[in-house]
Order: sequence, then structure tokens, then C-alpha cells
Amino acid sequence: MKYNKKIVAGILSASLCAGSFAFAAPAMTRNIGVNYNLKLKVNGQDYTVTDENQRPFKTSDGRSYVSVASLNSMGIATSTYADNTVTIKNVASGPSSTEVQSQLNAVIAQNNGLMTTNNNLMTENAKLKAELETLKGSSSSSDNTGDAFEDLRSSDKRELVSDIESDLRSIRADSIFQRSQRFIVSASIDDDSVSLELTPDVDWTAAEIKDWNDILDDNNDYDDLEEDFEDFVQDVLDELKDTLDDYKGYDVKIEIHSDKDAKNLVVDAEYRSSKDKIYVDFNDAK
Repeated sequence: MKYNKKIVAGILSASLCAGSFAFAAPAMTRNIGVNYNLKLKVNGQDYTVTDENQRPFKTSDGRSYVSVASLNSMGIATSTYADNTVTIKNVASGPSSTEVQSQLNAVIAQNNGLMTTNNNLMTENAKLKAELETLKGSSSSSDNTGDAFEDLRSSDKRELVSDIESDLRSIRADSIFQRSQRFIVSASIDDDSVSLELTPDVDWTAAEIKDWNDILDDNNDYDDLEEDFEDFVQDVLDELKDTLDDYKGYDVKIEIHSDKDAKNLVVDAEYRSSKDKIYVDFNDAK
């Protein structure tokens, strides 16, 4: 039997080519030893893989392996599997636990500082509120005791004026000008002051007018006269104290005339409650 030489040659050639490919291809599997006694650190910190199937290991040929799935669970990388291909994408590493703790401590310290400042402000605010309440209480107390006479009815004012005039009926002024100088007292009240008009029983004589004016012309005598009438104003305040005991913060104005018609003002005096001070001024007699 005869064979076609060209066909046989072709079959042999194909057989040789196929055998060469099979023998040259690398092995897809092999047997190696595996040791799971391998520690894993992530960003400087020990990390334990809880899933038994994802634990890192080292092989007998000196290589170490980490599961792609474990990288995903640790937030180091994301992996996908499709078309027999594993695709890994890097994930930016965040701060270590030490860095996170340090940042947290800084935030806590700042918050504590703000809380301390807030507590100090609350304490200061409470102190200011207490002082304000004290001032309000003081103001309310003054109002309740009659800081001014504005709430008095007309009939009450008339009664109070009558009491003042009665209390001052026997008041006398002792000075270098005249001893036991007597006055007729006429009083009036407005919202926050008492006004007193003092006149003599009879008009001053020409000699008295001259003596008065001579005193005003002498500096030393003037100072003595001023001191004498400051004392007189204080005497008036002392006399009014009991009558006006229920009222606080009022001024007292005093005008003294040299004639009974109150046309010639010789002494203009005032007690100012806000300053707790007495002022005295003199005019020439006519």
C-alpha cells in the first residue's frame, strides 16, 4: 500500500508542533507549604484579620501573601472581580490611630478652654446681674420711701407744708451779723425739693443794712458769715429730718430776705442731696 508522502509529512509536522506547545507551557498549579503565623501592621498599627479565609500567610518558598479582600476590609484598597480579572484601586491612607488620638486630644483641650471661658463669663454675668438687682432694690427702696414728692396729692402736700412751717417757727440764726435772728417761714413743695422763704418781722433798719453790707465787704467777716449760715442751713435740715423722715433724696432751698415783703434777697442757700453739700451765697442789703 502506498501513502501520499506529502500528507504524511503534514501530519507529522502538526504532531510535533502540538507536542512542543504542551511541554513548553508553565504549570498552572503546584504544591507549596503555607504558614499562617504572620503578623500584619497597617499604618504602623497591629491589625488582626478576623476572617479565617483572608488571613495573611507566608509560603515555603519565602513569599508573603495578603488577601485582596482583606485589603478592601482594611480600607487600603478596593478590589473588583470580573471576566476572570481582579482589579485593585488604591485608597488614600488616612491618619494613624496615634495621629487621630492626638487630633482628638487637641480638640478636647480647645473645647475645655472654651468651656472654662464660658464658665468665667457666666460667673461674671451672674455677678453683674446680682449688682444690678442690688441697684434696682436700692432704687426701689428709695422710691418706696418717697425719694421725691411727685406722688403726693395736693392735700398731702398742703399738710406737709403746714408741718414744716410749724417745725421751723422757732428757728433762729446766730451769726456775726445778729444773734438769735428770727424769721417768719413760708414753705412750698415741688416734685423733689422743699423751698423755704424766710422774712423778718419788720424790715431791717438802715443801721442793720449798713452792718450787713460792711460784713460782706470784709473778707474775713465774709468767711465767718458764710460759715455761720452753713451751720444755720444744717440746723434747718435737722429740724426737717423728723417731719420728712419718710422721704429721701430731696433738696432744700432757702431764701432769706431783709424785708417782710420778700423783695430784697440777702441770703441764697441750698442743700443738694445728690452731693450731700450745702451752698451759701450773699447779696447786698438795700
